[in-house]
Amino acid sequence: MDSALVYADAEKQMRHEKHYRYVSTHDVAYWARSFWQDLERSCRDHVRRGCWGIGFGLGFRVVALDPNFRKLLIERIVSSYKRTKKVPFCWITMVP
Repeated sequence: MDSALVYADAEKQMRHEKHYRYVSTHDVAYWARSFWQDLERSCRDHVRRGCWGIGFGLGFRVVALDPNFRKLLIERIVSSYKRTKKVPFCWITMVP
């Protein structure tokens, strides 16, 4: 919401028209079906997933991850980066 307040008037108008078109072209049956599909998709395989809380305050999120998910360790990323002969172009800055 905060960033929406500083949009230029033309940007606000364009976004409003886009969202208004979307909302006005879908009926209640569409919204109900869409909501139900989202629920089904989020519940699929939920018993196999592990849930973790991440962040604090308004940044708090609960994420559900596959049991095979492995967190990348910064040390392994840096080590692999240093060993590579061909460095990919990227905008990430490595901080020591």
